[in-house]
This record gives sequence, C-alpha cells and structure tokens, in this order.
Amino acid sequence: MKKLKMPKRLLFLISIYLITAISLFVLKIGVIAGVLLIILTVAMIGKQKAALNMLRAFAILQGITLSLFPFILSQDSESISQLLKLPPSIAFNSSYDVLAISIASVFCALQLWFSFSKKVINWFTVNTNMNIMR
Repeated sequence: MKKLKMPKRLLFLISIYLITAISLFVLKIGVIAGVLLIILTVAMIGKQKAALNMLRAFAILQGITLSLFPFILSQDSESISQLLKLPPSIAFNSSYDVLAISIASVFCALQLWFSFSKKVINWFTVNTNMNIMR
C-alpha cells in the first residue's frame, strides 16, 4: 500500500493558519476565529473530508469579503472599529489600503488554488479497506 505524503502547499496553508491563530490569541482579538482556525488545521492534518469542505468554504467566503473590502475601507475609521468591534487604538491608514487589499487578494487566490488542486484533493481521499483477510 502506497503511503501518501502531505502536499507542500497544504503544509504552507496550515502554517499560515497557525501563525494567524497564534497572532489572534496574542492580540486578544478574534479568539473564536483563532480556535476555529486551529480546529481546521487539526482536521486537515487528520485527513478529514469535512476539512476540505471547510477549507473551500473559507476560501470562497474570504473572496466575497475581499470584494466588499474596498467599500469597507472607504468608510471612516470609527465606523470600521464599530463594525468589526476593534479597539479604537487600531487605526486604518488610507495609505496602506492598496497594500492590504493586494496581500489579502494574493492570499485568497493562493488559498482557492490550493483548496481545488488535485494533490490536496488526493490528500483528503481516504482509502480504507475493511477486508481483514488478505
């Protein structure tokens, strides 16, 4: 029986998710999102088929959110802080809007590509053989 190695792109995505979750815990914002990211990474390591579906849904929702991002950034910073429930000390400078949107869109494109690639789909395909007599 051939043992399947975890794809490098999936390892990259898991490491990004773990770094994001740890930073959310350290900054004490989005703790629930951090817990969900850790659960997602554990499910990805465990080859759960639901993790692939969650990964795809997460990437699609991120793309939808990204399409609303320019509108959100065009609002004043007080309404953004109230909308996202962020502390008022976190300010949004308009000079970094293009950089933030470009980084988020590149990550979203990579995430969509990774979640629909053949190697990642093969990682989540579990071939169990219930035949005990070989």
